[in-house]
Amino acid sequence: MLVPWKRPFGGPKKPDKALPRAGGLTKGAFVATPDGWCPAENLVPGTLVLTFDDGLKRLRELRRQGIWTGKGPFPELTWPLDVPRGVLGNRSAMLLPPDLNLLIESDLAEELYGDPFALIPIKALDGVLGIERTPPNGPQEVVNLIFDADQVIFVNGSSLVHCPLVPGQTDEGYNLLRGKAAREVAQDFAANGAPSGDAPILSAQAARAAGAKRP
Repeated sequence: MLVPWKRPFGGPKKPDKALPRAGGLTKGAFVATPDGWCPAENLVPGTLVLTFDDGLKRLRELRRQGIWTGKGPFPELTWPLDVPRGVLGNRSAMLLPPDLNLLIESDLAEELYGDPFALIPIKALDGVLGIERTPPNGPQEVVNLIFDADQVIFVNGSSLVHCPLVPGQTDEGYNLLRGKAAREVAQDFAANGAPSGDAPILSAQAARAAGAKRP
């Protein structure tokens, strides 16, 4: 069953390439560490962070930047997405920049691509599960977490967020779906519901124990 979906809000069909590719995490996003959940903005280089594929990995670098640093109001294409509590396995509501990539679990992704975990831009979920773009109420800063290689980390519970080695790029080891493919997998994910509790954490641990390797 497909769920209602609307075209991502505002602006032209193709994003303006001049707009910054912020990615990263906004203030108040909590990241899983051995010492518990830590706000992304409080992390420092050398902190151990729980990753989806490789267990605990040390942060190499943090980069801070504004979502929009140009003159005038925020262009609609830069508006962050408001994610209600629970729809991505997140224990609290959160704002995510539109060019952030998420790892989601989908039966359709497994059927089409041979891997139940698909990497999609968060903006592919705009208009489903109550996720919507919202105008910022002031300057918005994001923090990019940089590891020695691309990683996926746990945020605000069991939300899975992609942290590329080079912000705005994706390592070839991750199959990033775009456009129609991303929307189809996003619809399948929305129709079947997000995993609850720590299901993705358990899935990741089981995959590592079995020696599974992501394509």
